[in-house]
Amino acid sequence: MADAYIVVFAALMLPAGLLGSRFGRQRMLITGLGIFLAGSLVGALAGNVDAVIAARAVMGVGAALVTPLALSVLPSLFAPDERTKAVGIIAAASALFLVNVPMAALGIAACVFLLPETKDPASPKVDTVSTALTATGLGALVYAIIEAPTRRWGDALVLGMLGASVVLIAALVLRERRVERPMLDMTLLAHRGFLFNTVAATLVMFVLSGLLFVLPPYLQAVLGHDALGTGVGLLPMMGGLLVASRTAPPVVVRFGARATVSAGLVVLAFAGLLGSRTTVDSGYGFTAL
Repeated sequence: MADAYIVVFAALMLPAGLLGSRFGRQRMLITGLGIFLAGSLVGALAGNVDAVIAARAVMGVGAALVTPLALSVLPSLFAPDERTKAVGIIAAASALFLVNVPMAALGIAACVFLLPETKDPASPKVDTVSTALTATGLGALVYAIIEAPTRRWGDALVLGMLGASVVLIAALVLRERRVERPMLDMTLLAHRGFLFNTVAATLVMFVLSGLLFVLPPYLQAVLGHDALGTGVGLLPMMGGLLVASRTAPPVVVRFGARATVSAGLVVLAFAGLLGSRTTVDSGYGFTAL
């Protein structure tokens, strides 16, 4: 159920981001939210596991559209001095998608009434070959990582998937370096600031995704919470995200982006260390911390 979402999301996010530039960011953002909402409704009403897996895959398609486009519309809505705060709020709001149906519906309404339509006719076209290499390469990589703990890293399928992902992603990089208008400008990685922040964001998502994967089962199966109680039990994480999104901009102004991001990663590492020490007797207070 978790894998269906993650594999589809990872495989489609890069090409999905270009669709907004080509066909209108508002239109594609509403489309992505609609797909996410439909998947959430099917998942909520599903009567068997197969239906839930299919619903999660549909939600992955919607999330692949929403994630890049939610950031790409910021320049049309916020002045440069407000964008950092807006990015922080989006980061916090993304975690609130745990409450899928009402949040997606609210997002669609906000897009319809508040978001101006923007597009970039000069943006790169959605390259079919690069899209296929992206989807298959990233899909194979994520699938191998997911299967490795069960099958072991030396398993033939895992090794085959890892090998295929290396070949496919290498072919993608070579193609993107040669085409005149690449989907992903590889020269961005030569900028230390961009590379540093990309690595930092990746580490953050690894930890948050891991926590959100294991926390709900722990709250339900170990601590005995019902579905509502589990949602309420996750509120400390949402509260931390909301508070940090408000306080981060002035901290960046005072101490600089590098120091702020580094401090955030240290706090996150401490949270991960605490999480790794959780036992069946820890209780909710430890989990909330």
